[in-house]
Amino acid sequence: MNKRIFLPGLALLIVAGMVFARSSSSGSNKLTKVGIVNLHPSGSGYREANGNTLDAQLNAARQFLTEGVDCPLISGADVNGWDSVLGSAKDAGVKVFLFDGLLNVDRGLYGAAVISDTENQGKASVAWLKSLNLFAYNSIHI
Repeated sequence: MNKRIFLPGLALLIVAGMVFARSSSSGSNKLTKVGIVNLHPSGSGYREANGNTLDAQLNAARQFLTEGVDCPLISGADVNGWDSVLGSAKDAGVKVFLFDGLLNVDRGLYGAAVISDTENQGKASVAWLKSLNLFAYNSIHI
């Protein structure tokens, strides 16, 4: 399955569960606005984002706050530059959820993160290759 489809879908499923739990516990039937800040799917190559893409993402996140989005989901084009936007969200009482990767911000600026443990996955892969005791290793990292 395409990662660009799966991860936002997974993040939406998690937020939907939290919204259901919130509405069930409060007895509220209020709809929850969810906004997704993600890399544009027509981009060429994974994470080939530039400053313009980050600016567009920051502007989209700011616009979500202006529009009263309850649950912004963010997959940042860059890990830096998010402090001001996430600080504004926190000040407004809006919980931000990260997916596909962490941002270089204080942990208190977002509610949760749905990410892969790529460091552990890499270490496990290397350990497995070493356990094969091969004379040479021809591998491709994708």
